[in-house]
Amino acid sequence: WGDDSAKSTKSLRSVSILKLRKILENIDRVEVLFNANKYSIAFSNDIYCDYVVCLQLLKNKIKDKGEFEQFYAIISKGEIFKGESFNWLDDYKTYICNKIVDILSRYIGQYSIEKDSDMIIQIADHILLNDPSNEEALIYKIKTLIYQNNPKSARYAYDRFCSLFLEMYGESYPKVFEAIVEEKLKI
Repeated sequence: WGDDSAKSTKSLRSVSILKLRKILENIDRVEVLFNANKYSIAFSNDIYCDYVVCLQLLKNKIKDKGEFEQFYAIISKGEIFKGESFNWLDDYKTYICNKIVDILSRYIGQYSIEKDSDMIIQIADHILLNDPSNEEALIYKIKTLIYQNNPKSARYAYDRFCSLFLEMYGESYPKVFEAIVEEKLKI
């Protein structure tokens, strides 16, 4: 509503809130509230919202592998705010993406390459989705693909990473593929 007048914006907002309330009235125990000049949505305890659960897990700090797997099940559905680009949302989106990368990076090493190689690759891919220049995720992915006897996919992942790195930083990625393959990894 940025280009509209204040009166037009207020009218559009009221219509949008009314439409949202009509949609939500069909769902028991979900309300749109207005308090202290802010709108919020209130859920009763028996309503499940993965976004709210994800925020609670981030706020309370994930304490064990079980909570991590609950968190991962939520975020693995896709990129947070995919395709959304608003100035007011950018800082929040960056904050959430950074928190996701921090948690994924902390837990990826708790999986065994022998038992959980697919999970390691999935976590590495999700880290790279949120942080395309994350070297640790690249190394985990390459090492795991090599372990799975999939060197072509490992090389493809490396080449794709190098292209993105060059595009982002204007310089070539300094490690060669063979050095990564030979490097020791804490898996």
